[in-house]
Amino acid sequence: MGPIGERLAADAGMGFAWLPRWIVEDRLQAGRLVPVLTDHAALCLSYFLVWPEAQFLPLRTRVAIDAIARQLAA
Repeated sequence: MGPIGERLAADAGMGFAWLPRWIVEDRLQAGRLVPVLTDHAALCLSYFLVWPEAQFLPLRTRVAIDAIARQLAA
């Protein structure tokens, strides 16, 4: 089950889900999900984006890179 399936299961009250905050932020703000274990340290992960070297990036690639960078910085 991927993060969307886990989010749907948590929405349905089927248990806990360990998900990136950006995936569930709207549900947290709406009160549909509640953070638990907030007194424990969060896992820190490293992320890397790799794309071929090119003089010009396609717009969709640039948009995707910018969106991922914004989400990871939040």
